[in-house]
Amino acid sequence: MTNVSNPNLDVDNLKRISHLFRGGWMVPGRLSHLINTVDFNHINTVFDIGSWHLEQSIEFIACLDHVRVHAFEPHPESAQQCRKNKETIVPTHRHRIDIHELALTDKIGEISFYALDTDNTASKNVGMSSTLKISDENMRGDADGKWLQKEIRVKATTLDKWCSDTGIYPDALWVDVQGAELDLYRGGQNVLRDHVKIVFTEVGVKPYYDGHGLKPDIDQMMKELGFVELKSAFKMNDEYEADAIYIKPSIIKNNQ
Repeated sequence: MTNVSNPNLDVDNLKRISHLFRGGWMVPGRLSHLINTVDFNHINTVFDIGSWHLEQSIEFIACLDHVRVHAFEPHPESAQQCRKNKETIVPTHRHRIDIHELALTDKIGEISFYALDTDNTASKNVGMSSTLKISDENMRGDADGKWLQKEIRVKATTLDKWCSDTGIYPDALWVDVQGAELDLYRGGQNVLRDHVKIVFTEVGVKPYYDGHGLKPDIDQMMKELGFVELKSAFKMNDEYEADAIYIKPSIIKNNQ
């Protein structure tokens, strides 16, 4: 990875940075909504939850040269891909990312995880793996057909317990846990209330997992935990999912 850490964060520089990544305009695109809203000096530790391939963790350290990222990925194959991709980072920045092969949810111990069954599904989109089962009545597929899952066992804990055990607390969360957002937030209410300032998250609009957390319920939980939604940042990804940003009013620049 080229060293592109940039202390002068603005929309033009974020666009320039975004071209360096296979996934394109993800973290830079979301950060661009906050340029005139928050002081990024308040964001020192980011948790990338449901990291899959580590790309968004890498984007964070490219965009914000003072940030440290903890990436959480329970799927063994994806966690291995994260470790491989970490080795592509220039050595002077590699230490700024830590990888944890772990699910953050509302349970502690070993849990069922439903990985995409790539042996029996034409799709190779392992990012569809989740702690939730794909619902039969809401099953959807990509151009290669319907997705099939296989049950494996993975290690899990809650956000509250992990932070209490390690003494590491996030200022921001980047969340892509395939419908299980509410489980994560239920298990992290203390950390969300007392430490987190920004949540970048997928939100369900139309369910396709059993127990899929939907935006109205996420909105209500975020409100109860002291967040407000940045309405201008809401973006539909397809008919099923959207991206949303929730922030604490205390970090809005004109509230300082």
